[in-house]
Amino acid sequence: MEKVFKYSNKSIIFSIILVLISLIISISIGAAEISIDEIIGILLREFLGYHSNAEINNINKIIVLEWRLPRFCLGFLVGASLAIAGCGFQGVFKNPLADPFLLGSAAGAGLGVTLVIVNDLNYSFGIINSVQLGAFIGA
Repeated sequence: MEKVFKYSNKSIIFSIILVLISLIISISIGAAEISIDEIIGILLREFLGYHSNAEINNINKIIVLEWRLPRFCLGFLVGASLAIAGCGFQGVFKNPLADPFLLGSAAGAGLGVTLVIVNDLNYSFGIINSVQLGAFIGA
């Protein structure tokens, strides 16, 4: 008999709070030191229209909105995509231990990249280059 997992509202709210905390911490890390108060002020002003009393530097606003926030969003999406791919592997093979290294797709991708690099086949096709294509074909 299969177990059906039901997530409670508490776990969903906890996950959202954890993502928001990691968002603030991720945006605060970088070469330019930006205070957490300023980050929260920038995000509230841009996305909710709330004007806080915190003084916001225009350069810090550009750093947060054009560099650090997209970096966080991309990292979040890549992590979510890898989680979905892992669930797909485990679901298709009905094996909770299934991963790309166990099944050989990581080794195949490495072989494809190695063949492209050794044979000096470094070409670009729009935004896809031959190394990425070799990894995809090898996997």
